[in-house]
Amino acid sequence: MPDRHPPIVVVDTTVFWADLRLAGAAWGQALVLAKRGALQLQIPSVVIREAARHYQRQTADADRDIRKLSGTLNRLGID
Repeated sequence: MPDRHPPIVVVDTTVFWADLRLAGAAWGQALVLAKRGALQLQIPSVVIREAARHYQRQTADADRDIRKLSGTLNRLGID
């Protein structure tokens, strides 16, 4: 009987963009299956770099928005 290898799942950038913290149920299930040897997760380095850049952009945008709103609240006398 031939040696069976688990399927290989190559993760694309769009998957990361949907859940940058990898906190969703699908990620949890994929990690459990990978730990059991039921599948192999492969994440290309370019995907990791793109996800990191996207995360940095989102946090920078959120920081800018918070600072802008904070200034507005201060001008309205709300600390």
